[in-house]
Amino acid sequence: MLATLAAVVLASTSAAPAAQAAWSPARTIAEPAAESLAAAGNAQRTEVFAWRVTTKRFRRLPTQTGFASYVRAKVRLPGGTLGASRVISSTKEIVADPAVALDAAGNATVVWSQADSHLHIMGAYRPKGGSFGKPFEIGRTSAFISSRPAIAVASNGAAVIAWNGGGRMQVARRPAGRCRANPAGLARGCFGRPQSFVRGADQAVATTPGGTAFVVWAATVRRAGTAHTALRLAIAPPGGLFGPARPIPSPGDASQPTLAIGPHGTAIIAWRGSLPAGGEQNADATIFAAVRNSNGVLAGPQPVSLLPGSNPQVRVNGQGEAILAWDQRNPTPQNPDGPEVATSVRGAAGGAFGAPVTISPAGTAAGSASLAVDATGTATLVYTASLLNPGLPGGAILAVSHRRPPGGVFGRPELLPAQFSGAFVFAAGALVSAASSGSDGRTALSDYVP
Repeated sequence: MLATLAAVVLASTSAAPAAQAAWSPARTIAEPAAESLAAAGNAQRTEVFAWRVTTKRFRRLPTQTGFASYVRAKVRLPGGTLGASRVISSTKEIVADPAVALDAAGNATVVWSQADSHLHIMGAYRPKGGSFGKPFEIGRTSAFISSRPAIAVASNGAAVIAWNGGGRMQVARRPAGRCRANPAGLARGCFGRPQSFVRGADQAVATTPGGTAFVVWAATVRRAGTAHTALRLAIAPPGGLFGPARPIPSPGDASQPTLAIGPHGTAIIAWRGSLPAGGEQNADATIFAAVRNSNGVLAGPQPVSLLPGSNPQVRVNGQGEAILAWDQRNPTPQNPDGPEVATSVRGAAGGAFGAPVTISPAGTAAGSASLAVDATGTATLVYTASLLNPGLPGGAILAVSHRRPPGGVFGRPELLPAQFSGAFVFAAGALVSAASSGSDGRTALSDYVP
């Protein structure tokens, strides 16, 4: 089955010759118990990984009940050397959703949710060449599993983190420069006091190189006496507070926003809508996009794909092109569910996104798209694919990638190492890495080598 699927994937979609490049053999970066892996890289090819480890010790805490868990982290140096993994959180509590950010100098910040006597948003900081310091509290929440802290960092080290606080959306900032050592472990050593906004979830954050911060989320609103979701965008200048949240118009409800910053501070926002007639939430629906120019003018929303879709991801390359990828469903008689991966591009000159293009090979069920753009402007798209077997159990699942040079189109599919049944990708300068829980249960890493 594996060989059959590989043949289908590699023989489809393009007659162009294969690129003289390949994914490197998989390397183990975490033990089999690793969960919720997060990663980030910078232009110097430093990479940082963080993940959750769940123990067998059952805990009854005032705020949460379950098995104790903690956060581990590991650094990969520019030469490729992998350091030892280190525990960076308490091991006595319950943690969730680690996220990672890395600035141009190589200073790393990891954030996560933690349950003990309260529900905290925690962080740990590692200066370049040093070790992670004592974890500190950034803020609190009344929503543990759905708090999902998101973090972005500018080249100069200015950072922004947003999380679902339960009653309100919470956003905190860190100014440019190094995070000061704080033996007491208090939040004031790194991040300022959180700002509160209208309740919501699905938050995404981004920064410009100079430290202007953006946060977008699906806010909870009421229309005609019923609860709905609508996008809100807030922006903070370097070193300043966030201004008021502004609405991003969308027909019907909105969810799963994704955010990228283009040249001159242009914000490109994409999201999953919902059927306007019924206001359905958390279901595949139209993929929309909007653009907020540097002068504050908002263009959109544009329905990029009318097919029911989800998991939109947008990235902007150094040439100013915005690349959008998402999962969608395109039913056919042979494939009633129709899972596939599609892409669209907004040119460097601006304007609207182009017509959507299905990128996944015919004869496969594809999804879980992951998108990264490297320092050269090349986009790498990775997703999972399995051979369609109508009426039969699903076959082997492979991780598939495509590459798109600046100004070009996505090329033919290439398989990741066989240990990968899926992956997410991230860029570290001109290097693109893929990480995933492999078929052997270990968390693996592979690089795309031009």
